Amino acid sequence: MKDYYEGKFSKICKALGLYFAVDLMGNLMPCAPRHDIKLGNLLESSYMELVRNASPAPIKKINDCTGCYLVCTVGISHQINYPIIKSVYEK
Repeated sequence: MKDYYEGKFSKICKALGLYFAVDLMGNLMPCAPRHDIKLGNLLESSYMELVRNASPAPIKKINDCTGCYLVCTVGISHQINYPIIKSVYEK
């Protein structure tokens, strides 16, 4: 935690790559806590259409985010980046 608060900890967020959120209205968000970033509505377009056709502004917000310590995001991202146990399918 000390490294995080001193700015020595790298971002480990994989928002929109490993996970995403959908609000009650069908809006696709790369990260549930970031209600300010919406890529469009899943009731009107498919996930792939929304991601492929996303305007640069929300993608920039995702990339500019410094990350966080929310369990819903960091736990998944950290396990992918730094696996504790290798998959039984890896050789």
